[in-house]
Amino acid sequence: MTSTVKGSEWCKFFAEQKAEHQALTAEIIAHEIRLNDIVYDAFNLTPDAWQLIEETTKYPYGEV
Repeated sequence: MTSTVKGSEWCKFFAEQKAEHQALTAEIIAHEIRLNDIVYDAFNLTPDAWQLIEETTKYPYGEV
């Protein structure tokens, strides 16, 4: 097997892993947003409180 073929296999593997990571990250973000909404509603937080929490706890999703 030539190094080009091996390199191509690795590139395919990494592309697949990256796509899976992105899909899982998107799913986690969707769940986190839904959970936040449930908690905010449970504590009857005002829109101003929601905004304050969102701004001060913002996480750079997708960064590893």
